[in-house]
Amino acid sequence: MANIVIADHSIETRMMLRNLLEHDNHLIVGEAADGEEAYREYERTKPDLIILDIPGLDGMAVLRKILYYYPHAHILMISTDNDTNTVLRAIRLGVKQFLVKPLEAESLSRAVQETLEQLAQLEQRQAKVVESKLAAFLNSLD
Repeated sequence: MANIVIADHSIETRMMLRNLLEHDNHLIVGEAADGEEAYREYERTKPDLIILDIPGLDGMAVLRKILYYYPHAHILMISTDNDTNTVLRAIRLGVKQFLVKPLEAESLSRAVQETLEQLAQLEQRQAKVVESKLAAFLNSLD
């Protein structure tokens, strides 16, 4: 289970995503219809994952803003725009997954699961680093 923010200009898409994600036992902690609202919801909730589709330049701007202030944010981008340049730009900026609309429930579930697995692996690596530094510090006290 993950805490997720859904950001999409279409209320119908947000409702569909909410239903699919809640069916997979995720908790929707916020929703947004535009880029500024998406940033505020991310900042307010600090979710495990944000699913972002804000069309055009607004989407890339909010993506940059979230990753500037929260570089470890996990973002799954969805879009009707499957232009190679758009996809590559989003991935270079730090998007973990990029899905093209229309979405299939299975591909969304798989992308969310893969993104959450990446998050878990990162947290495990960070915990090992902390353990290692703590052990080294404690050994230096002897």
